[in-house]
Amino acid sequence: MTTTQREQIEMNQQALHRDLHLIIVAVTFGMVYMTVYNGPSLNAFIRSLGAGDFVFAVIMAMPVFTGLLQLLASIVLQKVGKRKSLFIFFGFVQRLILIPTALVPVFLPEKFQGMRILLVLLLIAVNSGAQAFMSIIYSSWMGALVPTEIRGRYFSRRSLISTIASLIVAPLSGLFLDVVKGPMGYAILFSIVAIIGSIDIVFFFWIRDPVMVAPKQHKSIYMILLSPLKDANYRRFIIFTTAFSFSLNLSGSFFTPYMLEHLHMTMLAITILTQMTMSLFTILFIGKMGRLIDRFGTKNTMKVALSVIVSMPLFWIFTTPNNYIPLILIVQLIAGMFWPAYDLGNMNLSIWLAPEDERPSYLASYAFVIALFGILPGQLFGGAIMEGFGLYLEKHPTPWLFGRNMIPFDLLLVLTFVCRTMSFVFLFPRFHDNETKGTSQDVIKALFQKPSVWLRRKDEGTRLSK
Repeated sequence: MTTTQREQIEMNQQALHRDLHLIIVAVTFGMVYMTVYNGPSLNAFIRSLGAGDFVFAVIMAMPVFTGLLQLLASIVLQKVGKRKSLFIFFGFVQRLILIPTALVPVFLPEKFQGMRILLVLLLIAVNSGAQAFMSIIYSSWMGALVPTEIRGRYFSRRSLISTIASLIVAPLSGLFLDVVKGPMGYAILFSIVAIIGSIDIVFFFWIRDPVMVAPKQHKSIYMILLSPLKDANYRRFIIFTTAFSFSLNLSGSFFTPYMLEHLHMTMLAITILTQMTMSLFTILFIGKMGRLIDRFGTKNTMKVALSVIVSMPLFWIFTTPNNYIPLILIVQLIAGMFWPAYDLGNMNLSIWLAPEDERPSYLASYAFVIALFGILPGQLFGGAIMEGFGLYLEKHPTPWLFGRNMIPFDLLLVLTFVCRTMSFVFLFPRFHDNETKGTSQDVIKALFQKPSVWLRRKDEGTRLSK
């Protein structure tokens, strides 16, 4: 190897090092936005508009409807081939559209409730449509930029730093909404986080976009949808993720209304007990989970996490206004420990199980199928149960636990547990991750080793910093 070649390799490594750290800084700003937009604050905002359970579920499912645009996003990306330009454009749209969304109830009084709900629905649709394009572009970009040998550690480090940002933002946003009540509180909070979230997008001006590997042929929407489904292993992975996403979305949108309306919690209490507690344990464990993925394989680590995650809905059945603090703490501690392994693993599999030249198509089909057959039915079915079963229970009160009557959310929790368990037991074993690095028993042993053991980095290959 000549001196010039060595210098070129060194320059490429320095550029990669810089890009990876810029992404972490950018995502930290983005996490400020996502903490508010994907957290209890948005749920409470939509609930404050006066939407019933089913309408509430439809609004919360709007990201799914527009997520179907990912098929179109894949075609646009293949034809344009400029990930950076597309990502920046849709990124600014997605972040800044939150400002007019928050201003709707400020300028439209309650007597125009129907119009307020419709306008918010449309603006959230625009937000989600832009997010659909961002998701495909970002996954393709990261798949080309992040070396596979450090993907677990890198994405866990990225999540660790962004989670610290979330830990700071979550209580402040909850406290702010408890102090500045009503539409003006949401307008001020959402406008601030929209501007901060836009800083995230600005950083991507300075991040390199590797030349895209051209697909063997440009595909129609029909071909984009079907080609990953012809890949037997990727198809089985999609089927599992779709079923598991259905189980998550059955009850996912209704936790915040349940805590507000049945446990009588304040927004600050919800933020501290859910987002903050989970974030604290995510900070403590996400780095370890990333190393376990790199050391023992993605699926082995996910298997251990899922064996714990499936039972979490059952804890909520036993919560009451008198005992919710310890029970929610237990649930969120478990969530903070094990959800990162599932999230990191699922992201890794969706990107790296796909062939590089067909990655945008695979990711679009993956998102489409999960949205249409997993997330959307889960949201709507959950909303229908809350609305329909609620009417039934009003006429036929049914005794439940701790001397209280059953509520529709109890049924959703039981169904969520059953669906999660069936997905894990029957569908998760059916695909493989092309990694043979031990077993799930090895993951369990490493998980309970002393920190001094698993913090030692051996045979890590490429490092993230020098």
